[in-house]
Amino acid sequence: MKKIHIDRIKELSDLVKLNLTSEELKTLSVDLNDILDSFDKLNSLEINVFNEFDDDLKDKNITRKDIQHKSWNKSILLSNAPNHDGNELNIEYVLGDD
Repeated sequence: MKKIHIDRIKELSDLVKLNLTSEELKTLSVDLNDILDSFDKLNSLEINVFNEFDDDLKDKNITRKDIQHKSWNKSILLSNAPNHDGNELNIEYVLGDD
């Protein structure tokens, strides 16, 4: 991969109105070129790894089935509630006194 020259970094820094010193330009040049070298190394890797879990998720519905079932007896549920009025539960405010 091509290296980024300090002149190009200077042009870009001027475009975005960064006042970089010559030392900062040198440091930025080294850092950017190191990053590009790292990408070169990554690009050179041959990645043909098969993920054994890929196909499992594509072919299956991972949500549970919506199965209808008999609900609880309302009077039994209300008998366990410390404070209720008819078929309604009375509870304390959770988030404030509103």
